[in-house]
Amino acid sequence: DRQTVLKSIQSDPVVRAGGSGILLLALVAAFSVLALGFALTLYLGGQGRSVEVSVMRAVGLSSRQVLIMISLEYMVVAVLGLVIGTIAGLRISDTMLSFLNVTEGGGRVVPPFSLATQWDTVGVAFLAAGIAFVVGVLGLVAYFLRLPVSRVLRLTR
Repeated sequence: DRQTVLKSIQSDPVVRAGGSGILLLALVAAFSVLALGFALTLYLGGQGRSVEVSVMRAVGLSSRQVLIMISLEYMVVAVLGLVIGTIAGLRISDTMLSFLNVTEGGGRVVPPFSLATQWDTVGVAFLAAGIAFVVGVLGLVAYFLRLPVSRVLRLTR
């Protein structure tokens, strides 16, 4: 009987997939929202600061200094976001999955449920965020360096 049930479970794609499919979908959705938010932040920040950067370039700010300025500014935001997001994610997952530490009768599970974080997966997520950061900052710097300083300053009132 047990072998028959195990074979039927192994052949059921819904049971075999478990939660990994929905978690992968959630991860892709979260990274899509992250990428969209980061791209919009960079774009709107670039649009709003074009006069500021043009003035700084007009008084002698080099391309390297523009890169350093933009990188440091967005790096603070990115690092704070990753740290706060990681801490919040650990706390939220601990709270949301605490029901797994209780049996259907309300007793404590023995041995107790232990939440394990796959830090290699978190590292891959951080790496993806880092790549998005580098690409976004380089794109913003390229935008700032291609701005026609004289035209931007002439149109400003």
